[in-house]
Amino acid sequence: MKVLYIVPGTLSQTELGTEELNRRLGILRKIAPPDMKVDIGEVDEGPDSIESFYDEYLSIPGVIKGIAKAENDGYDGVVLGCFGDPGIIAAREMVDIPVVGPGEVSIHAAAMLGDKFSIIGVGSEFNYGYIKQVRDAGLESRLVSIKSSNLTVMDVNTNYEESKRIILKLCREAVEKDGADSLLLGCMSMAFMDISEELSSELDIPVVNAAKVSLYNLYSLIKSKLFFSPKTYGAVKGFPRRR
Repeated sequence: MKVLYIVPGTLSQTELGTEELNRRLGILRKIAPPDMKVDIGEVDEGPDSIESFYDEYLSIPGVIKGIAKAENDGYDGVVLGCFGDPGIIAAREMVDIPVVGPGEVSIHAAAMLGDKFSIIGVGSEFNYGYIKQVRDAGLESRLVSIKSSNLTVMDVNTNYEESKRIILKLCREAVEKDGADSLLLGCMSMAFMDISEELSSELDIPVVNAAKVSLYNLYSLIKSKLFFSPKTYGAVKGFPRRR
């Protein structure tokens, strides 16, 4: 099994460089099942990082092209590497291979693991995006809070210890003040801090790491020979599907 994790931005062009892409690939390969080969890629066009809806929309053309290429290159599935899942519906219309979004998957996971959940997010300007994703999942009544760290995506990548301190503080507030039974980290840069198990142990509740659950969700879909329904995700003219 060969899958692609696609970053919907030009991460290698930032101050973090290709080293960050390689670091993330190392984490993905470490957590992947033995029979899953993971590669990582990024789009050729779009923002360096996604900090707003505007950035998400700018990333979509590159995301679509990258996922179509992944299918042509023989990949069995794709993880769309942004919590906002930009372009995921369009991607599912274009290809037969499964495409999973960390936001969609981790929201459902958090709701499955506890009755009430909280999202530990980045800046408060993202809150509407989180609410929309939860609403689209039909789980709005289960969301008790969104805790804004006021960290940018780049902050999380460049200031590990301070970011970790802020995230732990917000997780504790979500549990002790808001009554959350489960938590999810609402940013892939947070997921790649690889602290969810440490947080879970500290707080004694499940903390969902979007990178891990999306990778294993994709693995499960491929192994189960499941596919996204063409009745929901119809083929796009000019992109004939095999199914």
